[in-house]
Amino acid sequence: MFDTSGKMLRANFEAQTRQSFANLAEILGRENAQLSDIVTMMVHIADTRYVDRFIELRHEFFTVDSLPASTLITTTGFAKPEMLIEITPIAVIGESRAIIHHDLP
Repeated sequence: MFDTSGKMLRANFEAQTRQSFANLAEILGRENAQLSDIVTMMVHIADTRYVDRFIELRHEFFTVDSLPASTLITTTGFAKPEMLIEITPIAVIGESRAIIHHDLP
């Protein structure tokens, strides 16, 4: 995973988490939506040591009122060894209730 300047975020769980949410916000923005439109998300992390830190970090992006339902799963590895987190959200957007589903490493 890379930051916005193209720098590799290797072995940096916090940076990868923040960048994943930033990427997601950008994708949702293309549809005039925002993170609060996410209704559920499945999060895979590479190590159980990151559980508490992920819970803390997601509060930087969601208020108590907009916190989506979520599942947090520890996995033994990803397709790219430097990846530490993957977020798969589902958002419900607008009156048409269109659903956006997007996997984000």
